[in-house]
Amino acid sequence: MSNPAEMKTTPAKRKSAEDDPKPQKQMKKGGPSLPPEAISYLKEWIMSPEHMNNPYPTDEEKEQIMKDTGITTKQLGSWFNNNRKRYWQPKMEAMGKHDIVQAAFASSRALPPQITDYLKAWIMQPQNFENPYPTEDQKAELIAATGIERKQLISWFSNNRTRFWKPINDSIRSQYGLSDSDPLPAEALANLSQHVDSSGSASALPAILAEP
Repeated sequence: MSNPAEMKTTPAKRKSAEDDPKPQKQMKKGGPSLPPEAISYLKEWIMSPEHMNNPYPTDEEKEQIMKDTGITTKQLGSWFNNNRKRYWQPKMEAMGKHDIVQAAFASSRALPPQITDYLKAWIMQPQNFENPYPTEDQKAELIAATGIERKQLISWFSNNRTRFWKPINDSIRSQYGLSDSDPLPAEALANLSQHVDSSGSASALPAILAEP
């Protein structure tokens, strides 16, 4: 039996950070999380009646959101990129709005200017302006004329009834002192191309509108 006094002793190893069983705190990817009030604001925005069919804020809307919430451009973009799928899509699908979800994601691919001008011209024709909802036959004609997909067409109209058509319609009604239920006078409908041209909404519209 060996003498304990003769046994060699080895110094205890100093624990390194790697040996420490306690988990090390790490920064979350994408930086610090957003304040709860900012998240609530963004969720209300994306599911509001005027935005739920198009969860892609315009540059002006982004500026307003950042002003209201105090978040940065990077935080804003990251939140929308993540929550269009994590939050908005499940909510919309639970309401049975599958077509809108598919159309919205398809619309993230920007349409060529000549196609958007063509679609704006269709809305601005007197026979379509007061009811900017194409029928199934009209949708088929627009798809054939532009070469875009049905999803893209549906999404474009859903978005631009708010972004393009509504401001012009509101302006005309205000000019004539009309309520939303009042029919537009023939004079206003006859001058639609001039109204759009002067507002700079689409420089190619007058020429398209002049086509038979």
